[in-house]
Amino acid sequence: MEAVPVARSGIYRCGPTSEWTCLKPIHANLPTRLLGLPGNRSRSHGHRHSLLCQALSQSEANLLNERVEKVAVNVLEKEVVKLGYKPQSSAARSPGGRNGSVARTIATAFYEFLQYTPLEEENPYVMNNFAPVAEIGEKVPVELISGAIPRNFPIGAYIRTGPNPLFGGKSYKSKLGITKHHWFEGDGMLHAVYFDKFGEEYKLYYKNKYVETDGYLAEKEERKPLVLATAECSTSTLYVNVFLNQLRFGFLTRPTSNTAVWCHKGRVFAAAEGNLPYEIDISDLRTLGKFNCKGAWPLDNFIAHSKIDPVTNELVFQGMCTAKKPYTLVGVIGADGETLVHTVGVNNERQTMNHDIMITERYTVVMDFPLLVDIANTAKGKPLLHFDHNSVTRFGILPRFGDSDSVRWFEVETSSMFHTFNAYDIGDEVVVHGLRSKSSFLNLDMSMDKKEWYRRGVTPCASDQEGYDPLFDGARLTSLHEWRFDLKSGTVTERDIDDIDKEKFVMEFPRVNDAYVGRKYTYGYAAIVNLEKTLETGTPHYGKVGKIDFSSVERGKGVVKAEFHELGPNRYGGEPMFVAKPESTTEDDGWIIMYVHDDSTNQSEAIIIDAQRFSEEPVARIRLPQRVPYGFHGTYVYNG
Repeated sequence: MEAVPVARSGIYRCGPTSEWTCLKPIHANLPTRLLGLPGNRSRSHGHRHSLLCQALSQSEANLLNERVEKVAVNVLEKEVVKLGYKPQSSAARSPGGRNGSVARTIATAFYEFLQYTPLEEENPYVMNNFAPVAEIGEKVPVELISGAIPRNFPIGAYIRTGPNPLFGGKSYKSKLGITKHHWFEGDGMLHAVYFDKFGEEYKLYYKNKYVETDGYLAEKEERKPLVLATAECSTSTLYVNVFLNQLRFGFLTRPTSNTAVWCHKGRVFAAAEGNLPYEIDISDLRTLGKFNCKGAWPLDNFIAHSKIDPVTNELVFQGMCTAKKPYTLVGVIGADGETLVHTVGVNNERQTMNHDIMITERYTVVMDFPLLVDIANTAKGKPLLHFDHNSVTRFGILPRFGDSDSVRWFEVETSSMFHTFNAYDIGDEVVVHGLRSKSSFLNLDMSMDKKEWYRRGVTPCASDQEGYDPLFDGARLTSLHEWRFDLKSGTVTERDIDDIDKEKFVMEFPRVNDAYVGRKYTYGYAAIVNLEKTLETGTPHYGKVGKIDFSSVERGKGVVKAEFHELGPNRYGGEPMFVAKPESTTEDDGWIIMYVHDDSTNQSEAIIIDAQRFSEEPVARIRLPQRVPYGFHGTYVYNG
């Protein structure tokens, strides 16, 4: 191990001294003037640094941009392969040795030369209740606003994650272009409400804390933003940003763990697609480190929505590699919560961005939707991640412990889907229920005004309306869709199973009782979009919760029924989490818990809804000591 400098400061961090093969091409491709080579050569890194910060002629700047872009493309095309299939250590892996020190010095100086300066802009995802909050410190006792905690509510903790950028989520301008802050790139922050019980009396506490990912720790140590965003930026800026991130920190994109939380075999994890999960100590929300099945998982990423079989207690998940086949790798972790008992490469022919995976009692279901990760696409001036309306949409179904040859592919209508309710098998059929839209809500095209793009996408619009574009207008409104895959005949049937007015019934964040994951079920729960507020702000707002009854949906016929819980005027929530009643005997015997924010008072609370008296007032409202920003997914961790 050797001490290596991080960014510009004199602070040193220990890092591995392993060879980093793209260092020599960096030196070979940069203009000699930048390295202090003949007649400006110096052994001093500081002198080399000062040379780089001198003004360059336009021709030199163009040459620099061209050569650095070539090196950065090499990072994208080659380093992604290496990183994608090499288990990662629990620390950021900036390159070590003499070459690593030289490369970091050059990278830091080049960063300064490009003059990344913050932009003054109105980004709706860092304003109002999307704005970040500070860590509160130790657990804080909290009290009820109204109602009472049900006497048999299980002891445990409700925990949810979401984006909370440490330094406010700034966008930047450099000599190469704009780097915008995207909501999905905010550092992950956990928010937890604890339910303790002494005799018959409940004691409630709240705590929040950052997930201490590699990116978060690097910036916290330096007390300034360092990791460059990559989700939304120009092509040249994307190349250079991943290049500089890799040289300085050992990762291409910011690890966040801001998307989902799950509990498996008593262990709690926070995750996002771009990195490995981080294990969390539920007692105080400390980050314990990365999880990769004791080094057995060969990728450096892990899907946000893994699925846990409620009977076998196996966890099924997947990861992706952007530059070589198999692009998708599916894994099964055993009931011990740690051992990787099965992996299989899925033989899809392209790299797609998948956010969810499904299981049934016998099968694993993977999605191959046309939200494509395409490095070559950036050379055309298009985003690295884009939705291809002209491409095919498929599901792959394989036995849980099947091999690559056992995958059955089914083509369906072109569409997008991020979240599913559930899947189950019955006879020779596999049934999938999910929230389908015509196009992806994830848009990284910088040429578009995001608010206007989002508004058009969620505005119900008649096809005969002037200027109507089916790829934009209403294309991001979700519908509850059913796919039925006949494994015997190889056919698929699909249809919408909600016929409710789309102005009143657009869903997101679907959940079911976890005891019914992968099994035939009756009830699901989802956040319902408040279209008026969403169109006003250009950001998603959920004004009520829906309880969805699937009992009328049988053998490809019938539609769901729905019951609603209104959150109240100017009150907005998110994902509803089902908490089962101890020793419950029916599927909906339990409660819904979720965070709610009151825009009128700028105060947040946690509410508990009786799932069997769904439309009634919450049985308990819990006042929280500070605002809880809108976020993504969570879980309930039962104490024992």
